[in-house]
Amino acid sequence: MSLGTDSAGGFGVPFELDPTIIWTADVAINPLRQLARVERITGKTIQLTLGNQVTVTRDTPFPGEAVPVTDGSPTLSRSEFRPGRVSAFLPRSIEIEASFSSLDPQLTRALMEAKDTEEAEIFVNGTGDGMTGVEGLNQLGTLLPSAVTAGALTWENVFSLDNDLPNRYRPNAKWVANNTTYNGVRLIDENVGGDLWTGRTGANPSRINDHDAYELSTLINPDAAEDTPYLIYGDFKNYLIVDRIGMVMKRVDVVTVTGSGAGVVNRPNGQEALVAYWWNGGGYIVPNAFRALAPVGS
Repeated sequence: MSLGTDSAGGFGVPFELDPTIIWTADVAINPLRQLARVERITGKTIQLTLGNQVTVTRDTPFPGEAVPVTDGSPTLSRSEFRPGRVSAFLPRSIEIEASFSSLDPQLTRALMEAKDTEEAEIFVNGTGDGMTGVEGLNQLGTLLPSAVTAGALTWENVFSLDNDLPNRYRPNAKWVANNTTYNGVRLIDENVGGDLWTGRTGANPSRINDHDAYELSTLINPDAAEDTPYLIYGDFKNYLIVDRIGMVMKRVDVVTVTGSGAGVVNRPNGQEALVAYWWNGGGYIVPNAFRALAPVGS
């Protein structure tokens, strides 16, 4: 008899089963909730009030004694954003529910990964205006064409983003790109790169030209044939993510048959389900708080 042949003895030896699911689906690297302005609301929309600069005047004739003052009041405007619904439906048979005791928490973990991956996609590629849908980061060139430059990945172009960003937004500015872009930055020039980029082991996160650099995997590569940014630099507190209520998870104790068959529709089909709902949206508050590079020839 032997262990390696089932009929010769192997059937008599039990196997070890680890019921923990090892999730293998690709996920996104998404720092946006860490960087952006995140607001949670209970109403249907959020309205933000924007104001331009207060004007001060050095009164003349100098030294300005006993002369009328000049009105320096700012001009105000309003920006509005609406969250939209996202959902997930996870049905399973009554039998596996009764037999797989750790299934619910493992599905919940996978759901959180899927939520983060969906947000990494929509908050980059969304085509709404904040009210009709998510206004993705890729719309920067449409909102403010001067903020996006078609340029190769060179130190000169990296410096140009830093130079062009208005002073108000520079102190809190961050770099965002995918890993391929960052590896390209490292290959520009070994000597200059060593001075301008703190190594991966030297800081968490890494820093380019003394500003933190974060990986956002859903941005395109520098050689992509697209006209959207591959490197974005700016104060991400001027990009809004708005959540309404939070996540709602429901258990459906009995899933019924759908369709149109007489005498069959609405009968139990032998399944339970988890249903999850959440609401979010967002977009640019101040597009001028950002500068970006897009591929050459895009």
